Amino acid sequence: MIITAVIPIHNGLPNIIDCINSLKLQRCDDFDLRIIVVDDGSTDNSSDEICKGFRGIEIITGNGNLWWTGAIAAGSRKALDDGADYVFWINHDDILETTALKNLLEFSERHRNVISACGVSYNNTSERILCGYSLHYLKWYAKPQIIQLSNFLLPSFVLRCDLNGGHGILIPKSLFAQDKAIIRPNIFPHYFGDFDFYFQARKLGYYPYIVGNALVYNDPTTCGLLGSHRVQNIKQTFPYLFSRRSMNNLRDRPLMALLDFPHGLNLIWALLFVLAPLYCAVFYSFRKRSDFTPVI
Repeated sequence: MIITAVIPIHNGLPNIIDCINSLKLQRCDDFDLRIIVVDDGSTDNSSDEICKGFRGIEIITGNGNLWWTGAIAAGSRKALDDGADYVFWINHDDILETTALKNLLEFSERHRNVISACGVSYNNTSERILCGYSLHYLKWYAKPQIIQLSNFLLPSFVLRCDLNGGHGILIPKSLFAQDKAIIRPNIFPHYFGDFDFYFQARKLGYYPYIVGNALVYNDPTTCGLLGSHRVQNIKQTFPYLFSRRSMNNLRDRPLMALLDFPHGLNLIWALLFVLAPLYCAVFYSFRKRSDFTPVI
């Protein structure tokens, strides 16, 4: 049994070192764990530091134009070409609990057509675990599923979700074997490439399940354009609305609604996803707030 972890990075130091260490500490008596790092044009010597600190890690290099989805796609293709039974997506700012992969694999081996996923803690001391998102088109399209840590750690805990991120998910090779593009970097290069993946997987009958006691810790401060997700001055307005590094840019989220949401509702949500960041950009650009500090 071969599991290949795919880690996309762009200037991933120092988090990537902690991420790889957590993979190396996985209890993997029942599987062979391999690691592929896709370095998309890092300028902080990430690849050199990885080579100095670890053996047996394959590095794929990009020129800075792969972004998250392209890097994930490239790493997944390489993993499957090299015989992986499962591809494990994890971000460079994630740290796994030592039994996480073991628990995910056990669940995947017991069930067909599942994507086994970790619960995410955004603070090492947090008692609240993010367990994916449920779709609610008539309220808010993706509702976070928050579970108390004590319940999440129960051995019997399993929760199906509709959407999820890329923080520790185990994907069987059978999903990639389907005659359908399930990773679409040409459409969603960075943000919402993960959500679009789950929409495509659901069409093929594969659903993500959050597996109890499979926990990943994430540092949410290392990615994105604005740490607060709000425009804090007029200079930030243009990148907030048009940069690929902004989750609220006017292209990606509306496009996801148009392509992936049910017909009829997709047009309504696409319009909302255009109006909402425009309102926020105008409102926060001209509102003076002394409790905000610049984050760019």
